[in-house]
Amino acid sequence: YRGCSYYVARLDKLDRKQVSRNVIKITLITKSLIGIGLSLSIYFLAEVIISPLIGIEDPNLVNLFKLALILLITKNLLEAVLSILIGSSKLSIYIIVKVILNGMQFVFTVLLVMLGWKLFGAVFGLILSTATAGLFGLFYIKKKILKQNSKKEKIEWKCLPQLVKRGYFFSLNTIIKNTKNEFFILFLTLFSFYSEISYLRVGVSIAIVFNLFLSPIMISLFPIFSKYSWENNKEKNTLTQVFHHSIKFCLLFITPVIIFCTIFASELIPLIFGLNYLASSHFISVFLISYLPLTIGMVAIPSFFFGQGHPRIAFLIDLISFISSILFGISFSFILGSLGFAIGITIGTFLGVIFGIFATNRKFGKELFSINKISILINVIAVLLCGLLYISFHFFTQWIMLKNSFLKLLVLGLIFLCYYILFLIILMRLK
Repeated sequence: YRGCSYYVARLDKLDRKQVSRNVIKITLITKSLIGIGLSLSIYFLAEVIISPLIGIEDPNLVNLFKLALILLITKNLLEAVLSILIGSSKLSIYIIVKVILNGMQFVFTVLLVMLGWKLFGAVFGLILSTATAGLFGLFYIKKKILKQNSKKEKIEWKCLPQLVKRGYFFSLNTIIKNTKNEFFILFLTLFSFYSEISYLRVGVSIAIVFNLFLSPIMISLFPIFSKYSWENNKEKNTLTQVFHHSIKFCLLFITPVIIFCTIFASELIPLIFGLNYLASSHFISVFLISYLPLTIGMVAIPSFFFGQGHPRIAFLIDLISFISSILFGISFSFILGSLGFAIGITIGTFLGVIFGIFATNRKFGKELFSINKISILINVIAVLLCGLLYISFHFFTQWIMLKNSFLKLLVLGLIFLCYYILFLIILMRLK
């Protein structure tokens, strides 16, 4: 579906509205048909193949499974709608659709479960929320984006192979990103690091905070990188500025959070997740370091390559990072145990960054990463400042014992506020 985002953004820039409308219609039709086809196929095969395979004998659970297949239809429609909104740069409507989705999902799911529907209520809540959000977006697209003339336009299906080709590598890329943590869990299980599986899940939970800030950036970057061409000198300057602004945003707002969570992990994790996770602090600290490359350009590199028509390179960057993380994780786990696995994940991520920078410099020159030295300097400043505050906090707690968890969390919050203010002051002095 991201192939649709690319073509809609590029065609709107070229003012080829009719072709853009054609792409939108094809996306809506194909995604809906795929959802319907998959759900019907699995529905009729559920009792013959799925039930014996999974081992479900309870008829209520089989019916629940069949009901959940409706999600394939509503989810596919919603994905098509979101891809069109991204490509059309209707990010305000995109946000409204997401708010409707999450808000209704919470309300309906909780309400139906409280009424005694339990699992059926949760599934109904998901179906109703995705269907409502998808139909709202579809109504907006029909009224504001398609704006059909009185003369009915014929759908040209010739561009469907191009849509599939453009979105194929993005789909593979998405699969890697969505399943890599599950692969890490699989390897931890194979090496009998059972307690570290929960540690990894805690690290992923903390990383969700980073993604709350990063997701809007990546979504807004894609249509911009798709609209403008590197071959045009004026547009080249625009692309460079947008790329630099994305890095600066991450340096200002993401870097301090990642570094603070990494250095203060031994204090934060027992307070938030409980004392049982105190032993996980070193594992999680090393794991969180793997997110630092996002602050020096990795948040923008995949979107940039996809937008400029080089999806294979974007996919290759993430593939190298993923494979390297697995290989180094396994290798280091033989020497350092579970901590070695976390170190291997981090090393693999940084290798992906190095390859990404190398590929970018070779394909587009060194303009995009011309602020690399500044980025590294800012990261070093953030680490040193946070380390100094951690040492100060350690001596402070030696003199004053903070037994109350809420009070300790409040003190850590004040330390982060002071840390962030000092961080901004130093950056302003450095200009």
